[in-house]
Amino acid sequence: MLLFPPIFHGLLGFFLVSIMALSLFVFPEIFAEEWTIEIQNGASEGMLEMAFLPDKVAFAKGDTIKIRNNDSVNHHITSGLPDFPDYYGYFFDAGVIKPKMESIIPLKEVKNEAYYYLCEIHPWMTGKLFVSDTIVAQPETQNPITLNKNLVSKGESVTVTGTVHADFWGSEYQMQIYDEQNKLIDIIYGKFDDKSSYSETIDTNMLVAPGNYKVNLVYALPSKIAKANFEFSNESLLAQSDVPSWIKNVSNLWCSSDIKDAEFLNALQYMIKNEIINVDSKVKIYSEKRDIPNWVKNNTCLWSDDKISDIEFISGIEYLINTGAIKA
Repeated sequence: MLLFPPIFHGLLGFFLVSIMALSLFVFPEIFAEEWTIEIQNGASEGMLEMAFLPDKVAFAKGDTIKIRNNDSVNHHITSGLPDFPDYYGYFFDAGVIKPKMESIIPLKEVKNEAYYYLCEIHPWMTGKLFVSDTIVAQPETQNPITLNKNLVSKGESVTVTGTVHADFWGSEYQMQIYDEQNKLIDIIYGKFDDKSSYSETIDTNMLVAPGNYKVNLVYALPSKIAKANFEFSNESLLAQSDVPSWIKNVSNLWCSSDIKDAEFLNALQYMIKNEIINVDSKVKIYSEKRDIPNWVKNNTCLWSDDKISDIEFISGIEYLINTGAIKA
């Protein structure tokens, strides 16, 4: 048995205490997250219901919050409320953000539970930041948010239900869906029923990248947040066969507007009918006019340029099937 002098034990103890103390400063940075708020195009005109997307963001101390300007004019983002201009910038000032540029909200010391902000140039543009780990932000009920499944595949839906405090019946909520990089994927808006409950469905056809998705239920004043997660796999419900190269020629024609939407849908119908792309059931194109979402066309154009995979391209076709542009 080896015996060490007392001085060794003293140094060892000092070393362990130092490591523990250092971890208090290092670990929060490791788990810190980054959130992005987008200024919507046209926000300066005052016609949009929501200038910032999302307009309510829950964050933890140590997180980074960015604001990206997708509008065509400059915006000056600062803390404050429209009716109190003397207090603009009291807590933070992100400065003037030019179009297509972004800025970090300088929240070095988080002492409050929430912060309101606005555009000083266009003061009708308002938003709110609130700290997610404070007592006031926690739901009072045992089941404020529940998912019917935690592992889903492409084409499956996720049902989100829950009940909040009775005081919030009839009030509005936002259900925010984020991907692994905290990129906002969608916001579902609703109101609690007379029992302060709700039920929403997340359509996984809008999801592309596999991974862990966050579902944040944001509601009440002061703001509260309930969180849940689900794992998403983008394995296609369609048979995953190789897509013939000539189909990209058709896609290129559609992307360059040389053929109309209806002609592209007819081409898809031909491919499905001839089992170039296999589906679980036979489908047909409905004759009435149907608008194809921009993101489906964007995916198709990216695929025709070899910038996304066959699976991501097929996911757009799945969306058309599930939303009725192509129906069984």
